[in-house]
Amino acid sequence: MLKFEGGWHGGHDLGQLSGAPAEPPPFPEAVPDCDGIPRSARHDVLVAPFNDLETTAAIIERHHSELAAVIVEPLQRALTPEAARMGHERAKVYGELWSALLKLEQEETK
Repeated sequence: MLKFEGGWHGGHDLGQLSGAPAEPPPFPEAVPDCDGIPRSARHDVLVAPFNDLETTAAIIERHHSELAAVIVEPLQRALTPEAARMGHERAKVYGELWSALLKLEQEETK
């Protein structure tokens, strides 16, 4: 799964990674937000910087065969139009990976 740094995705193990790291590691490495998160959870999540299209595209292209989903926390911050366009482009290349993001973007721009 790919998530964006700073996004809130719940209180479960995968949601508690890279929400607000004091010292962010190099992308796409995830870090726990609190004690008690199993080390194995870090291997299931990749992290991209929010609205950094170049880095996000590179992470997706490098790891697309490993990704089951890209999750976005829409209420925290607004996606830029450029980010939405990149989502459309990636959906054409990688299929359903960006479908949720595209649906969200379409609703937001109506």
